[in-house]
Amino acid sequence: MKPSDPPSSARPGARKRAGPLQVLVVDDSAVVRQVMMSVLARDKELVVAVAADPFIAMDKMRRQRPDVIVLDLEMPRMDGLTFLRKVMSEDPIPVVVCSAITGDGTQAALKALEEGAVEVVSKPRLGVKDFLEESGVTLIELVRGAAEAHVRRRVRREDLP
Repeated sequence: MKPSDPPSSARPGARKRAGPLQVLVVDDSAVVRQVMMSVLARDKELVVAVAADPFIAMDKMRRQRPDVIVLDLEMPRMDGLTFLRKVMSEDPIPVVVCSAITGDGTQAALKALEEGAVEVVSKPRLGVKDFLEESGVTLIELVRGAAEAHVRRRVRREDLP
């Protein structure tokens, strides 16, 4: 940064933080929610809430807007991609997708990025608890990085007149 550059808080798109980051984990697995909450809460600058599905998440978001959402894609009642589209078209929030169906180069991973996710993490179908605990530092870094992302409202072609 040059001396003439404004501080990062004054640059367009920079997040102005007044307190800890609010993180919402949306996953239908109780084990994943519990472990993710425990792992992310290691960072004292993160306040973590959880939701078992997108409908519960939307209710929580009306009461407390998160700075970052960590989102699974496979869930009952509403899948994660539909929820991601809704968030990005109504009130964009940085989203980190963490799902077993998002391996490198998979259609699900590419679609999540296309719909506005700032990062995609592939979690294993087996051994998820150990994976999340071992990946704790990486997950925290991804969430903190996502909080700095400047996301914009997304308009889908189908929604255009």
